[in-house]
Amino acid sequence: MEKILRLIKENPEISNKELADACGITEDGVCRNTKKLRKNNLIRRVRGDKGEHWEFINDGSQDKKE
Repeated sequence: MEKILRLIKENPEISNKELADACGITEDGVCRNTKKLRKNNLIRRVRGDKGEHWEFINDGSQDKKE
């Protein structure tokens, strides 16, 4: 999960497929891990008119994308 968090921090627009490829796991594995991270209120997926991106919830150093 640490690698997933690092990759999301580097690129908030990263897709589950890209995360899976970079981590060497399946997309289902990414979904399981990001579900745990969301459940622990560490990240959230924001969907909008301009696409989707990840945001950190409890990381004050992470700028929120608008």
